[in-house]
Amino acid sequence: MARGSLGSECGAGSGCVHHKPRAGRRFFRDPSPSHRCWAPPYERPWPGFRRRVFGLPSPPLVARLPQVSSGGQRDPDLSSDMASPPAAAATAATAATDSPPPAPPAPAAAATGASPPAADQAPASPDFNVPQVGIEAESAEIDDGDSAYGDDLQSYTTSLKSTVLNYRHENGRRYHGFKDEEAKYFFPNDDMENDRLDLFHHILTLSLDGELHLAPIGDNPQRILDLGTGTGIWAIDMGDKYPSADVLGNDISPIQPSLVPPNVRFEVDDLEDEWVYSSKFDFVHCRYLACSIRDWPKLMAQAFKYTKPGGWVEFQDMDTRFYTASGGIYTQDNVIGEWADTIANELRKFGVEPDPGWQLLDWVKAAGFTNVSNKTLPLPIGTWPKDRKLKEVGAFNLIQYLDNVEGMTLRLYTSSLGWSPDEIKVLCAKLREALKNPRMRIQHNFYVVWAQKPWDAVD
Repeated sequence: MARGSLGSECGAGSGCVHHKPRAGRRFFRDPSPSHRCWAPPYERPWPGFRRRVFGLPSPPLVARLPQVSSGGQRDPDLSSDMASPPAAAATAATAATDSPPPAPPAPAAAATGASPPAADQAPASPDFNVPQVGIEAESAEIDDGDSAYGDDLQSYTTSLKSTVLNYRHENGRRYHGFKDEEAKYFFPNDDMENDRLDLFHHILTLSLDGELHLAPIGDNPQRILDLGTGTGIWAIDMGDKYPSADVLGNDISPIQPSLVPPNVRFEVDDLEDEWVYSSKFDFVHCRYLACSIRDWPKLMAQAFKYTKPGGWVEFQDMDTRFYTASGGIYTQDNVIGEWADTIANELRKFGVEPDPGWQLLDWVKAAGFTNVSNKTLPLPIGTWPKDRKLKEVGAFNLIQYLDNVEGMTLRLYTSSLGWSPDEIKVLCAKLREALKNPRMRIQHNFYVVWAQKPWDAVD
């Protein structure tokens, strides 16, 4: 059976939500917990390969720029109805939290072997210990013989500025053009990268047992903001899940689809600029912005300001540190560890924070939010875990690294370190070989923090 055949794997036929195409996205829905599809997980189509697997064309690159009134403020483009205060029981339920990740104490060993930065360079990466989350390996022992893992529904309010679609092309990859100098983003925005982002969305929702968020926002939220929406897949899924909500997603690249649910909109914006929304939001969501943001405390402060009293925020992010907690042979001076440390150190020279995950909890508390809860999720790389869900997460995670490790490396290594594309290809070949080694048993962490704005908060 070829992937993409509608309903041929499932007794529900084309009515199965697993195999039903979503308008405008041209790929298939993620599995629904309320319906049992007969197809095993590894045979179900997943969103990250909507073009490569099904041979479908790329969606048009479009975006919506914010409408600006004569007074310099954005005109209200979404409903401003206030949500009712949540029940006391719901508030109390969020008080129970998982143990927060430990504060960063001891220094981590330098893995790159590079000389200390000069006085005019960015400071070295801060010393911290990544909280290790144990994963039981499928095999208790490491075998030396182990081998590698074989509608547009509405008209636009303004015309797109020429700079928005004036992409930069470097070394065969495409990068954003909007505010390229002031807000340089070091990763591509082409189809290959967009496929990877969609696949990572699947990895994260799988890790959260199919949930799009953990914050208790109720059944009828009115206004939702998705910061750094990327391909827009999370915002579109939220628009499907909450018909009552108007969902707004912003990003520095106009790579979102044009055919979306009627309650979903996108705009091109730099989320690190001052926000000028005329109405506040019931839920502000921010996910996977590691290696992108320069001033996280400012971002938290703006999220607090534009969240309604009683509303919720949720931040989901990671850090660049890999480790093994299952007896693997991975060490920090491995080629993967050296690569990760180099990425982190070079980004800091440009003022970008590469490791926000373990700091989210403190930032959210410092911004003034209450009822703070958090989870630390392990993301293995490879199929070595014994747990079935973690094995599937690890398989997809390995694919997303193997497919686009060059995209994560090219711009930073060429612009900051002066490497040639050929040198980078050699490095990426070594990285792929190490990533495919099941004896490494490597993993990294993903952190989820959600919190509520006090009902009596004064901005």
